[in-house]
Amino acid sequence: TGPIPTELSNLASVGFLELSFNKLTGPIPPELGTLTDLVILGISHNQLTGPIPTELGDLTALTEL
Repeated sequence: TGPIPTELSNLASVGFLELSFNKLTGPIPPELGTLTDLVILGISHNQLTGPIPTELGDLTALTEL
């Protein structure tokens, strides 16, 4: 529960990040836009608020959000 930790952006080589069904709240951290190897970002079924950060557009390997 709680916000998505910005420290997840330190996982430079992560390709799959599944955070669905965790009662997460608050905005999606723009720092996740630094995860350039990320292919799948699962964040469904949470209580996230705000817009999708434009920084996620830098994730050229991302195929599923």
